Formats: sequence, C-alpha cells, structure tokens
Amino acid sequence: MTLRFAEFIEECYIKSMKRFCGYVCVLFVWLAAPALGGEEDSLAAVFVFGGTRGSMASGFAVADGSYAVTALDSVTEQVAGKRSPATQIVVVSRWTGDAYSAKVVASDAATGVAILKIASSVIPPIPIADASVLARAPRTTLGQLLSGDEVGGRFPTEMLAIGFERNADKYTTESWRASNACITEVKGQDWLFLSKVNPSERPPRAALVVKRGAGAVGVFRQRLVVEGGRNPAVFYQTLPGAALAKLVTKAGAKPATLSEPAAIGLSKAADAEDGFQAVCLALAASIAGDGSTVPKAEAAAKLRPNSAVVRLLLGAALAKQSKFEEAVKEMSAAIEIDQAVPDGRLLRGMALGALGKLDEAEKDLRRAKEENPKDIRPLVALAGLLSGKDENLDEAIKLAQEARKIAPDNPDVRLLLSRLLKRKKDYDGAIAELRAILDAAPKWGEVRVALATTYEAAGKPDLAEAEYRRLVEMEPENPDAHFILVEFLLAVGKKEDARAQTEKLKKLKLQPDAAEALKKLEKRANAATEASTD
Repeated sequence: MTLRFAEFIEECYIKSMKRFCGYVCVLFVWLAAPALGGEEDSLAAVFVFGGTRGSMASGFAVADGSYAVTALDSVTEQVAGKRSPATQIVVVSRWTGDAYSAKVVASDAATGVAILKIASSVIPPIPIADASVLARAPRTTLGQLLSGDEVGGRFPTEMLAIGFERNADKYTTESWRASNACITEVKGQDWLFLSKVNPSERPPRAALVVKRGAGAVGVFRQRLVVEGGRNPAVFYQTLPGAALAKLVTKAGAKPATLSEPAAIGLSKAADAEDGFQAVCLALAASIAGDGSTVPKAEAAAKLRPNSAVVRLLLGAALAKQSKFEEAVKEMSAAIEIDQAVPDGRLLRGMALGALGKLDEAEKDLRRAKEENPKDIRPLVALAGLLSGKDENLDEAIKLAQEARKIAPDNPDVRLLLSRLLKRKKDYDGAIAELRAILDAAPKWGEVRVALATTYEAAGKPDLAEAEYRRLVEMEPENPDAHFILVEFLLAVGKKEDARAQTEKLKKLKLQPDAAEALKKLEKRANAATEASTD
C-alpha cells in the first residue's frame, strides 16, 4: 500500500511539474549547457565490422559522453568456434550526425554488457539513476519469479533503442513501456525484471532502460517466458544501474560523472538528423556489401566531408569496386583529417598494392603493423605483398607465422602460411598447417584440395589421390569435385579409373558449360585408354 501511495504522489508531482515547466522551459534552455539532450539523444548506433561478418547494434552514452554501453555479443564474433573481438567498431552520434571509431575498454561475459570508448565526448550522456530509485521496486525470490505466477509491483519504466524502419529506409527510436518490475537475485547478482511490457516483442540487447526524469535504471539483457502458472509469465531481464556503474568505472570513467554527467560542450548540429541517417545508411550498405555502398558513402561524405571515418568508408567502398586511384585519394584525405584513424594505413596500403605501387604499399602496411602489433590483418596483408618476390619469401613466412601465433585458431592465417611454405618447398610444414585446419573443419573443400595438391608437389600421389577421393565422398553432387579427380587420375596414368569416374559425372545434373567440359574430358579419357591398349 505504501509503495502504491508513493507512486501516486510521484505521478501527481510530475503532472504539476509539467505545468510549471511550461512557464520556465525557455529560461531553462537558455541556462542549460548546449549538450544536455533528452534520453533519446543519448542513444547511438553501433556498427561492427569483423573478419567474418558485420552487424548493427544499439547503444547509449554515459559518464562524460565518450563512453557508450552496448551488448557484448554485438562487438565480438565467432571465429573457429571461439569468440573474438571485432576488427572495427564505429559509433554514430545522433547529436552530431557523425561517425567515430571506438574500442572495447571493459566487458562482462556474465551480464553480456560491453563498454566502448570514443576518443572525444560526442554524445550527450544519460545519468545513471541513484540506487534509491531502484529501491522502490519490490524484491522477490528466484523461486517466486520462476513459479510462473505474476510477481512484482508497479514501477513504470521505458526501454529505448535505435531501430531500422525498412519501409522508410530510416533509423528510428524504438520504445517499449513496462508498468511493473521486481528485483531478484540470480547467482549473487541483482537483476531488475520488468513485466507488463507494451509492445510485447523483444527489444534489442543493451536497450536503454530509463525512468523518465531519473535517468538510466539499467540495460536490457534478455526476454524470459516462464511457464507453470495460469498463463505464461513474461519478464524482461535488466542489469540494474548500480552494476552498470561499476562496469563503467572499471572502464576508466570518473565516478562523479555517472550520476551527474556534465555537458559535452557541443551544440547539436543543425543537420544532425540528416547526417545521422546518411552515415548509418552508408555503414549498413558497407556491411551488406551491396552495390549501393559507393553512392550512400558519397552522400554521407557530402554531409560530413571532415569526418575521417566517413571518408575512409568511401575509400573502402571504392576499393571494392576496383577504383583504386579514387580509393587512395579518399583514404589519404581520411588520414590527413585524423592520423590515427583506425585501419587508415592498412586499407590504403592494400589499395596501393592493388595499383602496383608496392613501395608505398609496403610503407603503409609496415606502419599499420607497428601501430597495431596484435592485429593479424597488417601481418597477413604485408606477408601477401612481400610474397610476390622470391627474395622476400622468408620474411613473408615469418610474418604469417607471427600472425598464426597471435591467432592460432584462425584458418585463413594457417591457409596463407601453408601456401607460403609450399612455395618454399617445405611440404611437411605446409601439410601440417592444412591438417590443423581440417581437424577443425573437415568438410572445407578448398583446404582438402590444397592438401591434395601439396601431396602431389611432395611426390606422394597415393596420399593426394586419397584426398581427392575424400572430396568426392564429401561432395558427391558437386561436379567440380569429380572433375578434379578425373584430371588427377589422367595425370598419373590411371586411365580406367578416370573413365569410370566420367561415367559417374554423367549421372549428375550439369550446367551446359559443365556438360561440354565433360565431353572433352571423356574424349581424353577414352583416347588415353585406347592408346594404352594399342
């Protein structure tokens, strides 16, 4: 009863304050620092680029506006069965309409939260609510929560996140309202469980949970449905503000800025919304890898010509279209704007290499390696560049081995190293690398072929044939696997076996070009058989 009465008084107070604020809002805006935005202004779009995928997530700013909260699983990726950090993270501010590189400075696997750090304060931060605010929510035991019955009490909150409206091709603020909540301890950690949420669909992870006027009360983790009661009970598990504050402090933020963040000192850009939309659409197109990347990146660069991230994005998009001269121009502009723009020299070095400007490319890639000694990408790119000349092969192998040491579970690194070792005629070393890949991914056809050809080069045709036959066993409907085996059998003089294999090929559904290739191969097999008979 006391709790309900307190909520009633609070609502009455808020209504009266709204009337009062109508008279003083102009004065307040004049007195306030320019970057004290509303809860929605603290939201940010987080774009993640990885070695195997890219994605977009929602985040929000805290502390001094250079720290952003997002979901841990959105800034990591699955590589060879293990979670690995994404190669690049970009945060887009709704306040400036610009993009900024960020890095993970703290994370907690148990709660699924990651804290990002941006080089400067560019997003109005939201205060993290005082513990006294959450004290109004009733406590329940884990047993009560899992009973399937409705538990908790009135505790109005709202969840906010950046979403995408496909019909309008636009990024928007999405909102979910929860009327009830409870606090329950799970494995030593207090969690806020929201209920009676509208709309009922699940928000994205790391959605901002706010109590209007009090600030952030938590970070959304996951939606839970508990069976067993009269009706299924639905809860929205949220990490409370106190636990979030500890993680942000661990990331390096000053504790005093968490509950009372200062203004960031930047007025909201007049074209903030236009810039935000253009930059987000360009980043999303880059992740998707579709043909709209260049025009969308050009549109973003037109609105934000002094953004290093946007100019680099445009350069990367041009490089994907093999427009390397234009790409280098944009990448150079990005580096001139910000000497430390992430991946600037790496991408420009690769583009210069594609243009045949090998000395300039090598200089950029060596600089990228020095700046990021734990990043395998400069090592791999430099190894590939140097391997073009036999006199540099030893250094290329050394670089690939260094990359393997950093990322022993990365199959692409091992595949590169195997190819370099094969060129060096270190067949045993190459075979060992390929075997290691196949131990983890036995159905990777490209690697199986690489192993077979390495056995051929090593003078071990029987082992090569065994690998080619395994490929056919794994991919019996793949004509290419059969073609490769027939070619090998003809090369080693096994004419009858080759002829028998062509008969199996005839039973497959072949495209016209494959059918024509089969006819030629069959003639070769028949001719070889007749010649051996004569």
